[in-house]
Amino acid sequence: MAGNDNPRNTRVSQFRPEHVVLLIMLAGFVAINVSVWAAHRAAVKLGGAEPPSPFPMVGAIEVLARDSVAWSPAATALLVTQWLVVVVITAGIILARRRWRLRRTGGTQSRIAHATRQMASTSDIATLSPRARKREHRDNNLPDCGWYGAYLGREWSTGQVL
Repeated sequence: MAGNDNPRNTRVSQFRPEHVVLLIMLAGFVAINVSVWAAHRAAVKLGGAEPPSPFPMVGAIEVLARDSVAWSPAATALLVTQWLVVVVITAGIILARRRWRLRRTGGTQSRIAHATRQMASTSDIATLSPRARKREHRDNNLPDCGWYGAYLGREWSTGQVL
């Protein structure tokens, strides 16, 4: 064996892609319903719309679709403002996170940095070196042949022959 078996990431993801898509769709539906309801309620409070009869938070889009409540331009302006604020806050969070990540990695974002946790450790690599192969060859009382094992390549960070 070339080294110690070291299963670094043996956990199986519990979220399947279809579950994630369903959760995103559900969150989007709830967000749209709540924002429509909040925009209409705010327009009523500001005097820019007629008071709602039954206007529940969960079925706000359904009530509007049945034309049982009139939608006003003030409510439209408030709804657009709400979504603009959400987009600006989301963009700010994404940019701040990207900046933090670049600062943490020293200004460069390596394409393989995330994979280094899954790679072999220094002790695992050491068992593949020519010196370790030669020592194992001698310990097993095999004849001296000049080269011990097949050439695999070079280790990425140190350039050591494996």
